[in-house]
Amino acid sequence: MQSYLKFNLPEDNSDFQCAVHGRDLSIILYEFDQYLRTKQKYENIETLSVDEIREKLREIMNENNLSFNNIIFN
Repeated sequence: MQSYLKFNLPEDNSDFQCAVHGRDLSIILYEFDQYLRTKQKYENIETLSVDEIREKLREIMNENNLSFNNIIFN
């Protein structure tokens, strides 16, 4: 079975980027979930600030060569 996605570029570039990087985003979400799980299990997660959490998410994204600007706003 084969499947095809068709995009009208450049109008649909944001949707195209999401489709192309879907697997990468899944990996990023998994790594981020594991980070939060570790913090919750071994540390007091309530001491984490929102800034620290957002910084960690962006760090994981950078490690996977992605950013919100490249995917959503491109």
